[in-house]
Amino acid sequence: MNKATPSTMMDNKGQLAVALPSHQPMPLLTKLLFYGVLPIALPVVISYKMLTDKSYRLTTTSLFSLVNGATKKPCTDEWYFQDVGLLQKLWSLPSAAAYIQKSADTADSSSDDDGTPPLEYQVREGYCGSATQRCILKSLGYPANSIPDQKGGESKPDLWCEHVKQIAKESTHGGDDGIETTIVRGSDVTYEEFLSTLRQ
Repeated sequence: MNKATPSTMMDNKGQLAVALPSHQPMPLLTKLLFYGVLPIALPVVISYKMLTDKSYRLTTTSLFSLVNGATKKPCTDEWYFQDVGLLQKLWSLPSAAAYIQKSADTADSSSDDDGTPPLEYQVREGYCGSATQRCILKSLGYPANSIPDQKGGESKPDLWCEHVKQIAKESTHGGDDGIETTIVRGSDVTYEEFLSTLRQ
C-alpha cells in the first residue's frame, strides 16, 4: 500500500484533490414546486407585473441586461480560470500546506475519523454555510465524524458565528476548546485591515 504524501494529494491542476459529493436526490415536494408549480405560476405573475408595474418593468429590464452581459464572457473563458501556475502558488502558501498535510495524514489514518479530507464541497445549493463550518472545525482538529452533517439554513454573520460554536460544543470531540469568532464587516474597516484580519 502506497503511503499518501502531500504531493500525491494534488490533482493535475495543482490544487488539493477533494472528492465531489455524492448526488443528493431532490425531495418530492421540492421537485413538484420547481417542475410543476413554478413553470405555470411564474409566467402568469411576471406577465401581470410587467403590465401593471412600471418600477418592476424597469428593474426587470436592468437585471436582464446585467445578467445577459455577464454571461456573454463567462469566467471559464478568462486566462486566470483554474490557472495551474496560480493554483500552485496558492497551495504552496504555509496556510494551504497545513490542509495538504492533514489530507495526507487522514488518508493514512486508522483513527476514529471517517477518512474525509479537511476540505469538502457543499452537497447542494443552500448548504454553503454549514459546509464552511465543517471545514473550519476539521481544520481545528475536530474529526469529521464528530461534526453534524451539512444542512441548509441562513448564513448571516451573527447566526453563523453562534452556530459554529454550537456545533463545536455538540460534537463528540468534547467541548468547544475556547473557539472565538469575530465579525469583520467590510464597511467598517479598510481593505488592508480586512486582509490583515484574515491573515491572523
